[in-house]
Amino acid sequence: MLSHSSIDTSIGGLVTTIERTYELILENRSSSKINATKDVLMQIAQVILECAQFITKYSETKSFCTPPIPVVFVKLTFSVGSWLGKSVLSERTTKVVNYTRKLEKLMQELRNRPIPDIQYGIKQIYQDLSSNCLTCVDRVGLNEAKKCLDGTRIEILNEIVDWVNNTDAATPRIFWLYGQAGKGKSAVAHTVARHAQNLGMLGSCFCFSRVRHHEQLHTKLFPTIARDLAHRDIRLRPLLVEVTTNNHSLRDSTDVIAQWNKLIFEPLSQLKGSPTGNVVVVIDTLDESGAERTRTTVLEVLATYGVELPTNIRILLTSRSCSRSCG
Repeated sequence: MLSHSSIDTSIGGLVTTIERTYELILENRSSSKINATKDVLMQIAQVILECAQFITKYSETKSFCTPPIPVVFVKLTFSVGSWLGKSVLSERTTKVVNYTRKLEKLMQELRNRPIPDIQYGIKQIYQDLSSNCLTCVDRVGLNEAKKCLDGTRIEILNEIVDWVNNTDAATPRIFWLYGQAGKGKSAVAHTVARHAQNLGMLGSCFCFSRVRHHEQLHTKLFPTIARDLAHRDIRLRPLLVEVTTNNHSLRDSTDVIAQWNKLIFEPLSQLKGSPTGNVVVVIDTLDESGAERTRTTVLEVLATYGVELPTNIRILLTSRSCSRSCG
């Protein structure tokens, strides 16, 4: 039976692998031709970033909550019980194993390539990260005060977590949770977002608010999500810098379709290398985004183009009943 002590041992092994990765980079820092290894260095940096986030969350708490749709439509009804989760320890151990295997594979790839001036390459990578290339919005993220009370809404939480964790390539990318006001949609959304954050899977959490209609937050939805995804996956940042440099209007465009294509879909599609796991994006209370036409446009974008996203992306969307959200 798995225990916290066995996971601690696995994490210790992962830390050792990270140390060996850094040692390998330092050993080869004087080789000659950076372009041949920049992509590998980016992947290594990304995996280590995810490892750091995972280990930090694990050290903060050892009681993670654990526990399919071209688009999954679920009408929310209230249920009471206990969200017991499914194989929490096993899920964490699997993530540690996957991180370790990924680093081992990348180290081997690094050994097999000529490595020029790695210090120069790393400097260039971080120069790519320096620009504030997007017009985003703050105070729209995860709010732990909104999470479900312990012992409530188990059935729907387990259903969503199963969908999040599903690695089948045919799994729909979008889960639309809709229902009447007061049914707990936001509580579910923030609970799932917190669960994903604890497991290092949260890409972004964007919550609309009726008191901020005047800010036209729907025009900043995709730029903010893109920024958050780039914060989690540093390989995205130079891609976003490039696209916004070539098209300055995207910084504050009101064309959400163009924003989706240029800031979300195309950069994600350009990422090289296999993903280390699924990434969760939460969009909460879309019905409070403003006028009906704004949420209709966002829904149309997600429904039309969401199926084309990479197989590891999961978007949880909440709004009021279909008739209220779709018009």
